[in-house]
Amino acid sequence: EINIQISSNCKACTFELINSLGQLVRTERLLFTENKINISDLADGVYYLKIKNDLHPQFVQKIIVQR
Repeated sequence: EINIQISSNCKACTFELINSLGQLVRTERLLFTENKINISDLADGVYYLKIKNDLHPQFVQKIIVQR
């Protein structure tokens, strides 16, 4: 599970989850200031979490899924 916190005044916040091959795995709109993203269905590997919003430039965080 990934926890994402965003500003309460962000009106068009979304996230994209991209695998190491550059393929878009998931995209969703972030509706709350605190969001929980279920990643239990993802295969082990490296992913990039890209958060886009209307207030700031996009943010990218590397995520490693390993069980």
